Amino acid sequence: MAGVYLLDANDSNCGQVNQNGSVPQCKSIDAMQANLFGFETKAHPCSNGTCDAISQCIVGMQKQGAEKYGAEAYGPSGTIINTQFEFNVFNEFVSTDDYETFWKLRTTLTQDNNEIMMEADCRDYLSGLNDSIEGDMSFIFANWDNTSGSEQFELD
Repeated sequence: MAGVYLLDANDSNCGQVNQNGSVPQCKSIDAMQANLFGFETKAHPCSNGTCDAISQCIVGMQKQGAEKYGAEAYGPSGTIINTQFEFNVFNEFVSTDDYETFWKLRTTLTQDNNEIMMEADCRDYLSGLNDSIEGDMSFIFANWDNTSGSEQFELD
């Protein structure tokens, strides 16, 4: 599993345990959460240290990509993106021309001459990220595995 995340760099409470013993969540964008079987990009425009348990703005192969390109389009021996080989990821965080309003996620996966493009118009939901995305976010890179094989994991 691999992940690339953008995290609000100006939130001083981010990751700090509060009086209640909980850790407030930070405004973030999962630019890439992927494994051999799934890929998704999603946004978390949290407010007051609270995020929805499930993002309301997701583009991913599990639902949108499978509906548009077929369930076998992405994965080992995929018909469009074969995850056993190198492929490219291009994320676009679409805003209005004046850069005031972030309103759409677009992710394009390419391999050779093949392309999978997924996008979501989330204009009402993404407004909490308008200021952060203008240069106030840090990159986080992560990877992990399930070498024990105890559970089959697919992104949701």
